[in-house]
Amino acid sequence: MTAKDQIKLIKKGFKIIRADLFRLEIKIKTDSHSWKVLEKGFSSKAAVERKMKKLLEDSLTIED
Repeated sequence: MTAKDQIKLIKKGFKIIRADLFRLEIKIKTDSHSWKVLEKGFSSKAAVERKMKKLLEDSLTIED
């Protein structure tokens, strides 16, 4: 998916998220073409993955 495709989805109401397992945070794509930290401060990779799974239960949230 290109950045242009991502922006189209965001404008339609979708949220695009990405797990950063190195920094133990979850990022969200903004309509200004950048990634912002959505949540941080996780204690482990497993905690990040559990939160990602929970966020992805929303039908308008997709993973990059």
